[in-house]
Amino acid sequence: MYSLILPYTLCPLTLFIEIIRINRLRQKLSLTPIVDSHQYSQDAQSILSRIETFVPREWARSREQEDDWQLIASIWQSAIALYCIMSLQAVDVLPSNTEMDRMRMRHRDRLLEDLKAATPLKQLKKISTFPMCVLGVEAGYHVQQSTQIWIERHLEDHARLLGSNSPLKAREVLRRYWRRKKPGWNECFDEP
Repeated sequence: MYSLILPYTLCPLTLFIEIIRINRLRQKLSLTPIVDSHQYSQDAQSILSRIETFVPREWARSREQEDDWQLIASIWQSAIALYCIMSLQAVDVLPSNTEMDRMRMRHRDRLLEDLKAATPLKQLKKISTFPMCVLGVEAGYHVQQSTQIWIERHLEDHARLLGSNSPLKAREVLRRYWRRKKPGWNECFDEP
């Protein structure tokens, strides 16, 4: 079904499935009181572990323009790892500790570097709105205005390139979140 509905995202299928697992876990937690938080924590750790063990180079192997495909896979891996960490910390099934902070910062740095490397590639701009938004949420954890300004400018570029106002809506949500100066996934997306 993925290849029929979402081939344009260029997200590796195994990572796309992890987004579904994260969303499903968040939905379960929102619908039921936590009875066995240990089980949910194990589920969250398993998701994060699968994301971490994904190897962009292997996924890109045997494709034409292997370097571009590796860059795409790396962008998605870091964006989904950040989404996993921030969104599952927000529902208290991943710990907020030094190890998670280091992992979040490592993926932040790599995602920012990869998105900057992808900037000249027009085809990659078309798939980077989600990763850009995730990076924007992470930018609320540290107030580096240069990163926030870079994200804003690129979301504006994406809106023009895509002919859609969705990136502009995302920019407004991020601006509101950054003004609050209170980091966290649920702090940014505090309503549906």
